[in-house]
Amino acid sequence: MFNEPLAVTGLTLLAAEPLSQLVRTLMRSMTYYGYRTASIYSAKAQCLWRLHMGERGLLLLPEELLIEIVKELDWYHLLAVRQTCKRLFLVSKSLPVWQNVVEREPHETLWLECPLRNYTAERLEYLFMRRKKAEERIIQGKEPHRTSIPTNCRDLREAAVHLVHGGRWLLVATRRGSLLYFDLDAQHHVAHILIPERGDDYSVGMAVDIDLTAPCLSFKVALARQNVNGSGGIVEVWQVDLILGGNKQGVGLRAEGLASFGQEINGHLQMLSLLGEQLAMTIFHHPHLLAYTIIISWRSVREPNYPKRVHRPESDGCAVRFLQPNIFVSVFDGLLTLTSRLSLPKSIPFLAIPFYDARPETLSERIVFHDSVRFLVAVGATICAIILRDQGDGHYHAETIKISNLPQIPYSTHASHSADYYAVWPMGQPLVIQRFSWDDGNDIDSPAALINVCDTDEPAFQLLDIISGRILVEDERGLALFDFAFS
Repeated sequence: MFNEPLAVTGLTLLAAEPLSQLVRTLMRSMTYYGYRTASIYSAKAQCLWRLHMGERGLLLLPEELLIEIVKELDWYHLLAVRQTCKRLFLVSKSLPVWQNVVEREPHETLWLECPLRNYTAERLEYLFMRRKKAEERIIQGKEPHRTSIPTNCRDLREAAVHLVHGGRWLLVATRRGSLLYFDLDAQHHVAHILIPERGDDYSVGMAVDIDLTAPCLSFKVALARQNVNGSGGIVEVWQVDLILGGNKQGVGLRAEGLASFGQEINGHLQMLSLLGEQLAMTIFHHPHLLAYTIIISWRSVREPNYPKRVHRPESDGCAVRFLQPNIFVSVFDGLLTLTSRLSLPKSIPFLAIPFYDARPETLSERIVFHDSVRFLVAVGATICAIILRDQGDGHYHAETIKISNLPQIPYSTHASHSADYYAVWPMGQPLVIQRFSWDDGNDIDSPAALINVCDTDEPAFQLLDIISGRILVEDERGLALFDFAFS
């Protein structure tokens, strides 16, 4: 039953003391062994506490006020509080408390595929603590749990694999033209057909663009299916959405075709980038030993001819990623440039940064922060961060930071990233997972974890998702899944 005098006392206490100061005081008094009173700083608060609260102290406050107090705690203090007594145990597991904990986390480190209101307190706590456990075990270098995922794909080097942000959904575009997905949170990893087979033998490229504004998980997938000899192919764009079950949680994925058109220019696909309605395909043309990129507004495609813009740098190595739908980042010939697609085919960059010995094939997908867009790229045997901040009026401020110094990064290695971690696989050595700082490039940590993956010296790919603590690499049976949340 609601006790009005106690409520008034609690509110007066909150007014008399800064809430953060009051919480710190309570934390000093509530140890593992269960002290249940608190010494209050001000004389006014001490008098009110003794007058109305007596010896039982904090536990006499109404549940509404206890929740407001506990919401001020960090997650590790929250776990300590629940060990003091049954009432605080129940308060620490309440829905408002865990909604508050999750809301304080940036989407780079904790991703929800449904609206916050759809989750129970138990589910929110599981997702949050999974991330913390995985990170702790990576830093401690503990051995992850390993399972195999058979894909029935004859050659993963000619397929395309993508781990959707959040680490639950794995996409595999096969050489037969199908797109499969796996639910890695399920007890058994079963392949589900998202797009059926086409029946031919293809080399496949895939790019994914997640809609960060959608209430539930929603993304577009671009698939470039080429004949194995590079003599043209088909480009498709699909809309993929989360299927909600009766508990308002995701139970699967569904796809709807948006566009399909022929690839008119011959050559082998090196890189695919998708953002909004813009699609960039970097093609390597063997007879002329030339790499170039075609940029297409895929919604405006009308067969058989469609408008395209060509970015043709004077270099045999080139990589293109979108910064914004009308601006792309390219790495070639010792330069990192920002160019408007509207200036093509002249390729006039409005920002150029010397980046000698940069390896174009390692240019990462864009990483969106609240104040910037960021990329990673290998420069020789190091990995560098590129931080681009929009200054308005089409002007960008660029900052580069050295974030690693590994003894060897062979050209066959695929580097992957997630939040402030990256993974590389130096030839003949264990997989390296390393944490870095975006703010201070000189403070380079030693490798957080080393994993003896398998006997493959030249992996076709490796995928890292630090939110779930999962890493996927090529395996003799298909895919090897390493899960740090369950060592």
